[in-house]
Amino acid sequence: MVSNVTHTAISKVALAREAKKATKFLLGKSVSRIWRHRPSEIVIEFKDGVRLFVDKNKFGLELSITRK
Repeated sequence: MVSNVTHTAISKVALAREAKKATKFLLGKSVSRIWRHRPSEIVIEFKDGVRLFVDKNKFGLELSITRK
């Protein structure tokens, strides 16, 4: 699971690490549906029940991966 990151200054290394973890976790999954949860957020739900939340906050983008 990818943790939420809400730090004001995130290094390029930390961003790359988070992206790599998300890619590894989501690789090969099939999308079931995509919807707008809030005006600043989209949710991508996969067929196995995993959900990827992408939210814009004052620091940038926040990724959160959960299971249904």
